[in-house]
Amino acid sequence: MNRDDTTLTATVSAGGDVGELRWVLADDAAFEAWYRRTVPRVFSYLRSRSGDADLAEELCQETYLAAIAQRAHYDGRSDTIVWLCGIARHKLADRFRRLERADRRR
Repeated sequence: MNRDDTTLTATVSAGGDVGELRWVLADDAAFEAWYRRTVPRVFSYLRSRSGDADLAEELCQETYLAAIAQRAHYDGRSDTIVWLCGIARHKLADRFRRLERADRRR
């Protein structure tokens, strides 16, 4: 299957198409285009919540790895950015919980 970036952008950024997301995650060129388009928003979200660019970058990577692993759970009810930011929010909360537990052990 070979689609151009315009179709990819129109379909995936509008959310809702589970098959399209699976195609993006299965095709290297499509994934790269989707990643380049979505990563600035996910990074900005994490940076604004954490106040730490290094932590935001690390959690951004974890977010995309989780998105790939959890792609079967994407149901298309929301835009992929909303879905990614939801995953990012959970990654950030998990990190803060771990740091809090570590601080209590000291």
